[in-house]
Amino acid sequence: MENEKFGSETYMPSRLEWLTIFLNSRYKLGNYSVNRFKLSFSIGDDDRTINVNIRYFGDLNVNTLEELKEFGREAVLSSADQHGWEDWVQVKINEELVPMERANN
Repeated sequence: MENEKFGSETYMPSRLEWLTIFLNSRYKLGNYSVNRFKLSFSIGDDDRTINVNIRYFGDLNVNTLEELKEFGREAVLSSADQHGWEDWVQVKINEELVPMERANN
């Protein structure tokens, strides 16, 4: 069968891909209905940036938003440091205010 080995091809992720997967598996946070936010990580537009994505409702406490930014930045930098990658990894914080009518999405 043609698709017999689908998904079993060898693939070597880049350091940036690997770090993003690691960060999401360890530090992805939030639930709109409980926490009023979601925090996740993605690969940036270049070959050295990790995006810290924070989506939140307008009623989220401002201090909580600042703490999430610091938490995300520190998660990226400390994880990069553990692997000796701190000299090239950059962090970009992306904030998105989510309209209340999208609460169930």
